[in-house]
Amino acid sequence: KHIILKPDFSIPDLEFVNADYETPYGKVVSNWQKNLMKLHWEVTIPVNTSAEIHLPNGKIQKIGSGSYVFDVEIPKNKNIVTNEFLYEKADFSQCHSATIVETTNGDLVSAFFGGTREGHPDVCIYVCRKDKGSTTWTKPALAADGILSKTERKACYNPVLYQMENGPLYLFYKIGKNVADWKAYLKMSNDGGRNWSKAFPLPDGYLGPIKNKIVDVERKSIAPSSRETDGWKIYFEIAEDGGRKTHIVGPLEAEKAVLTQDMLAGNEIKVADIEGGDNSKQSTIQGIQPSILKHKDGRLQILCRTRNGKIATAWSSDKGETWTPLTLTNLPNNNSGTDAVTLQDGRHLLIYNNIATPPGAKKGIRTPLNIAMSEDGINWKMILTLEDSPVSQYSYPSIIQGKDGRIHAVYTWRRQRVKYVEIKL
Repeated sequence: KHIILKPDFSIPDLEFVNADYETPYGKVVSNWQKNLMKLHWEVTIPVNTSAEIHLPNGKIQKIGSGSYVFDVEIPKNKNIVTNEFLYEKADFSQCHSATIVETTNGDLVSAFFGGTREGHPDVCIYVCRKDKGSTTWTKPALAADGILSKTERKACYNPVLYQMENGPLYLFYKIGKNVADWKAYLKMSNDGGRNWSKAFPLPDGYLGPIKNKIVDVERKSIAPSSRETDGWKIYFEIAEDGGRKTHIVGPLEAEKAVLTQDMLAGNEIKVADIEGGDNSKQSTIQGIQPSILKHKDGRLQILCRTRNGKIATAWSSDKGETWTPLTLTNLPNNNSGTDAVTLQDGRHLLIYNNIATPPGAKKGIRTPLNIAMSEDGINWKMILTLEDSPVSQYSYPSIIQGKDGRIHAVYTWRRQRVKYVEIKL
């Protein structure tokens, strides 16, 4: 005569349940559906029966017989204003490497690659938009593909969006069978990502921004880039006069370091692997996918993914033309992508997996996903955990601050979907 309804709403991917049960007094019905932020729950309790309804916010509702509807918010971290997927279902099975930008009129645009799996020829670049004032994202729209001719098609990789001041929205991306085969392309949009121009190949030797956003420094647009063909090396592709004048800086020098795969448990080092032999080319810090921070004194700083178990950094005092050698920070890295942004008040945010690759391994797990803050780019404090599930991966984030001060981030959620969060510090 007394029924307790207490579903586990925390189970990931369990988005709805329709349940009923015939009791001696009649049928109990519990039908619910949820997203990352809200729960809709329909309950029917039979006659001569009472019930307890345990809501996800911890409250318990005592009810009698009859039909009820509960619409409640699912509790979230107080620093996370919005927590949602760009889309629920798509025609492709996997996705990865999201980028986000705010357009001139305040819309949010995100791009990512999707297809059968990374590297498959059917992988294309898709775009979702969230117009200013809207609460929903548009469905993934095809923005670019890897069709090179009637007989040749390759995979697309690592899109990066860039809103030129008083200019078009740019979409940079790569096409190739693998990283060594990458060729960089560019498309432009004059309507905030709704429609795109034809694809323009970048000049030979240029790959554009490899993963993270372009940063404007006075009259320069600096694209953080890298190469992986002869060891991992950091470059910068710098454009001036609206892109009419370009040049490449790099590769950056790097301090000596050991690959995590060449470390033994207990942090001992295989000396032979460092000092010569087949690994002699990789006895320095192996860094890729830099993100750029801007300091109040005019200096620039980069933070990079590495194969050395820690995030690497370097500094420039002349607007990106010369850089100090790469050094390792105390921040862990799991050989996965990170991103960083300098806020309007001068503080810096880093979004990353706060876990290192274990000694002897090439890569670490891609969970948890965290945000750290720093005043000086040197001393960092982890302030927020976005994901901490041991299931699958949460990776390749992109983070920006909008003109109104709001902080936006997107990242790969289990290679199944792209998640968006709005963060309030």
